[in-house]
Amino acid sequence: MQPAAAIERLGAVFRNPRESAVAFLGEGLESARTVFLRWHLPLLLLYPLAIWLCPLTWIFSGGPSWKSALAPTVLALGSLALAFALDRTVQYSVEPRVRAPEDSEPRNVAFFLFLPVSAAGLFFIIHPFAGYLALAGAVAFSLYNSLETLAWMYSRSRARILTDFIIAVTLLLLPLIVFFGLLNLLNSVRILREFI
Repeated sequence: MQPAAAIERLGAVFRNPRESAVAFLGEGLESARTVFLRWHLPLLLLYPLAIWLCPLTWIFSGGPSWKSALAPTVLALGSLALAFALDRTVQYSVEPRVRAPEDSEPRNVAFFLFLPVSAAGLFFIIHPFAGYLALAGAVAFSLYNSLETLAWMYSRSRARILTDFIIAVTLLLLPLIVFFGLLNLLNSVRILREFI
């Protein structure tokens, strides 16, 4: 874990996402685990820390609960999982017409460009609402920059990459949707039996 390096990379992503992604790829292929441990984890630790240090939650509610401290972290991790899925979708569904440094395959670019999502936890020290707004803005910013950069690297349209991503996520979530649909149907039948 290198917090100073993660903050430096975060600044580069805000200044010019495309150049920071090319610089990231120029350093060599890093696994998603390495990207997570080196760049995201130091920033993700800000979420529970900022929530516990927020003075407004101590004043109005006597302190945060574990649920309120972990919920934003889980949302940020879910966003990172979506970035990972976006990387894998693009990596395995697009022909390799890549604009990247020599001998480099664009892996984990979207995952790297989602650094602002990991850093949005700092806003929870102001107020939980400000933190959730910052988290939503960071997800939108990161998704837009990821789509732009991946579209540029693969010479494809943003709409095509987004469409492929939505199809892949829908297919991944299909078993979950079917499970909750069946659970809802069983609960509805149970409630109807009580009335009959």
